[in-house]
Amino acid sequence: MKEVGPQVSRISEKLAKVIRQKPNHAFGKEGHGFSCRKPLKISEVEKFETQYAVALPTGYRTFITQVANGGLGPAYGMFSLDDALRCRLTCSSLDEFPTDILKVAFQHTSPYNPDQDDAVIAMFDRAETGDITEAEIDRYQLYLTSGTLTLCHEGCGYLHRLVVSGPTRGQMWLDGECSEQGYYPLGVSFLEWHENWLDDVIAGGPGTWWFDV
Repeated sequence: MKEVGPQVSRISEKLAKVIRQKPNHAFGKEGHGFSCRKPLKISEVEKFETQYAVALPTGYRTFITQVANGGLGPAYGMFSLDDALRCRLTCSSLDEFPTDILKVAFQHTSPYNPDQDDAVIAMFDRAETGDITEAEIDRYQLYLTSGTLTLCHEGCGYLHRLVVSGPTRGQMWLDGECSEQGYYPLGVSFLEWHENWLDDVIAGGPGTWWFDV
């Protein structure tokens, strides 16, 4: 297992620097306000992992228990662990997540667009004809991103997802479904994703390093 302690310590120091400087050029600053949420207790994370039958990737788990449970971070800021899961219900008719939503693997290893997938198109056609209920199509759509947590949004419906189960576990993906662009791997782990943002902001950039990926 890769040692993440040194990188987490480095990120923590860079976070403190950004908090002190509060750079006006940082994209999404109005969302996080340059503040971090208190880290979670390990027992709280273990309870979450037991409830959803998933082991969170080491880098992310270490970050939210040693540095911050969200707040200051890429785009408009990182969601807390609970919000990373539950914010996905915003546009759904479902009241709560199925407990296996994180256990069921995110299967993709390369860019995938469900709007170009015949099986997905057929399901939505059935919904339009009333062959399946709104709740059934919402559940089906929810499972298109099973095995992921939503860590932040960059506005206009674009989301950043962390894969927690599946062949790209521990990696970050961009969700562009809002504009029918599907899902794209960013090619970095959670810690790399966060540190790349910090490095860009500290260097005087907006923090939107992924725009060039």
